[in-house]
Amino acid sequence: RAFRFHCNNTMNLYDTHCHIDLLPDKKAIMEEINQGHIYVMAMTNLPDIYRREKVVYDSKYIRTCLGFHPELIEEYEHQVEMMWQLLPTAKYIGEVGLDFVNAGAVGKQVSFLSELFERCNDLSPKIISLHSRGAVDELLNILPEKRTFIPIMHWYTGTAAQLCKAVKLDCYISVNFSMLRSSKSRQLIKNIPEDRLLIETDAPFALKMGSYTKTLEEINNQLSMLRGIETERLFVNFKTLLESNVIC
Repeated sequence: RAFRFHCNNTMNLYDTHCHIDLLPDKKAIMEEINQGHIYVMAMTNLPDIYRREKVVYDSKYIRTCLGFHPELIEEYEHQVEMMWQLLPTAKYIGEVGLDFVNAGAVGKQVSFLSELFERCNDLSPKIISLHSRGAVDELLNILPEKRTFIPIMHWYTGTAAQLCKAVKLDCYISVNFSMLRSSKSRQLIKNIPEDRLLIETDAPFALKMGSYTKTLEEINNQLSMLRGIETERLFVNFKTLLESNVIC
């Protein structure tokens, strides 16, 4: 399902990268999301988890993403075929990508992601949240310039030159709380075009403010101050992301 906007909260909050299934109290977070009218892209790390969780997240504010984390490619290679079977029905994809720091099977990772991009280009429009730890160049090298899907670079940790390349390839960049606490990342964030900025929590991995909503509000506030823009601009980017590719 695609999102349908019901924007009646004072600060329009959204999250382009959150692992609801890995949070300690999933039910409480889902209630917080629904009561706060927060639009959430819920990542999964394996196709089998996606198949299970998409039934659980029955909410107009949550969309489950079909994922296959690069750290799990080798161990769960038997689920690759399931990924391809589920792909045509999934509008949102994540977490997928490359990880050359914490994961092996580099060749299998690249092969899988290349095939994912090719298959997505032959299907209805999708949004893909991309992991690129230690592999930004390799990921951007296989990202098609002509494509039907929209890529989001999640928790970007590359260089300024790599960021420039990602922007030229029309990638969005999603910013979380940990990035805003890093002096290196703050400098990079200043170089991201205003219309390419998005918000993420990567909860539970970068959830720092004591509650899910407070973390999102703090990211919105700090990012808007750092860039000298209104928080509403960040929500406009999210709406544009969905609407520009006929996702919403």
